[in-house]
Amino acid sequence: MRLSMVCALVITGCGFESVARPGDRPDSSTDGGSSFGASCDATDPSLRLCLTFDRDPMVQDLSSLAHQVTEATAVGRALRAGSPAAQLDASSRIRIAESSDLDLSELTFDMWILPAPIAPSGSYGLLDNHAQYNASYQPTGQIRCGTGSDVVDSSIAVADGQWHHVACTYRGRTMRVYVDGTLAGCGMLRSAVPTLGSDGLAIGASFGSTGYQSTYVGAMDSVHVFARELAPAEVCSAAGKTGCSAKCPSGGGPGGGGPGGD
Repeated sequence: MRLSMVCALVITGCGFESVARPGDRPDSSTDGGSSFGASCDATDPSLRLCLTFDRDPMVQDLSSLAHQVTEATAVGRALRAGSPAAQLDASSRIRIAESSDLDLSELTFDMWILPAPIAPSGSYGLLDNHAQYNASYQPTGQIRCGTGSDVVDSSIAVADGQWHHVACTYRGRTMRVYVDGTLAGCGMLRSAVPTLGSDGLAIGASFGSTGYQSTYVGAMDSVHVFARELAPAEVCSAAGKTGCSAKCPSGGGPGGGGPGGD
């Protein structure tokens, strides 16, 4: 494991510096972006879930809906920009209770991740509202956004032992995946996002009738779910950037190229 990864996961010094999300913590640094979506803004009616991992208990929904956390075990501490984040391993379990507030036909979910190295044949589940929408970290380092049986992979890999902001958006049967604010994949859905499900929402794993699968190993921070598609400029700002490409790459992954953003 690379030294930067070890420093980030163990939390101790070593001169490691991570990418800050502006406004995400009172003591975090900024890099010129705005604070859109950086905290749990109770005045934003589209914010449906917000986990910052800096409270006690660590795992709680700080959105105005305060969804019940049905399971939160083996969740350790990491640091991002000098503030608490979650450290997850193969035994970690985070699940939010089933709620119609999270059954969404138009949505965005985003988070910061620092994945540990992954086996060539595996994948890490990042977020899963079973049979509805999900995201995972692939062995190639790509981010995969999925809904129903449709998936789109990012054209950008996340495999350098650093913190990265990732986001998935869905609207009008168009699925987009962003890495560090840049539009890195898009595709057309074959059908609308399913809104039926009864398993709740899992963080750091996929979850269904067989229980937890593809558990995420690494650090994670600032998980949000919105009941709308964030515009490319909003995702860019949430990633702490002041300018990002909103042009869809020519090959948007398994879901196809699809239309680009403006």
